[in-house]
Amino acid sequence: MRRIMILGIAVLMAVATAAPAFADKPESGPITPDFIYADGELYGTILQGSLPYNGKNKSFDLLFLVPDQQPVAEAAPGPGYNGGRWLPTPVTKTAYFPSGHMITSAAELAYAESMGWVTIGAPNTEAAFLCPLIPNH
Repeated sequence: MRRIMILGIAVLMAVATAAPAFADKPESGPITPDFIYADGELYGTILQGSLPYNGKNKSFDLLFLVPDQQPVAEAAPGPGYNGGRWLPTPVTKTAYFPSGHMITSAAELAYAESMGWVTIGAPNTEAAFLCPLIPNH
């Protein structure tokens, strides 16, 4: 359990350090503002810790780790959202990825994959974690 918690926190820390320099700095307190893209919007978040993977992908949403930008969530709060239970999923940009392009939704990521701009790896079930999205309004 401790190993999974460390992996989940390590993934989140790696994502935080990969965010572009122009991203807003976190304010004091546990909420990290403007941290995860979902449906074209930036959401804040609070890391709650690691979760055991129960073998049921429908209990989790994918959190796509796109290089050089904030991560992109498969779902946002509302129908179909699993409350911030995430499986980190690596994304690799190909040589065809347009310079300066940002991906801000799962639909845009699917389009980028269909164009050959990115490849999407397998979800890391060993690093499942809880980190709910918080609207920035």
